[in-house]
Amino acid sequence: MSKWEFVAKTIRRWIKRKQFEPGDALPSQDDLSEYFGCSRETIRRALLDLEYNGYIVLNQGAKAKVK
Repeated sequence: MSKWEFVAKTIRRWIKRKQFEPGDALPSQDDLSEYFGCSRETIRRALLDLEYNGYIVLNQGAKAKVK
């Protein structure tokens, strides 16, 4: 499993466990990058995957929100 897949899987788990409710903003990409110990590009790839699969909504210039 690649790092971005691990990040996406972990965030999906957070959403499924109701740690983030619909409409909640996720932590910033910088905060997630620090938390997971990886690059912002890795976080971006994970967030794009989560958006594609319908878990979050990405807005340019704003934090990702749980769908």
